[in-house]
Amino acid sequence: ATCWAHTRRYFDKALLMEPELSKQALTQIAKLYEIEKHIRENLTYGYEILAYRQKYSEPIVDTFFNWLYEQRQRPEILPSNPFSKALS
Repeated sequence: ATCWAHTRRYFDKALLMEPELSKQALTQIAKLYEIEKHIRENLTYGYEILAYRQKYSEPIVDTFFNWLYEQRQRPEILPSNPFSKALS
């Protein structure tokens, strides 16, 4: 969750320059936070947590990483843009 907190902060900073794209990223991160909340509140054993993350988090992470890659290919997003920094 710590790495997602850092990632979320970068997209928060990018909201002014790229509001729609940043909101898309923040929505995906929020879904991961909800999954982690469910885990904290409902699951105890490592095997349960792993299975739950594989079922619910893994597809979101895979989709999100693919989306990040696609966004990095866009030539109109300049390296100086805070959104570009968030993508990295």
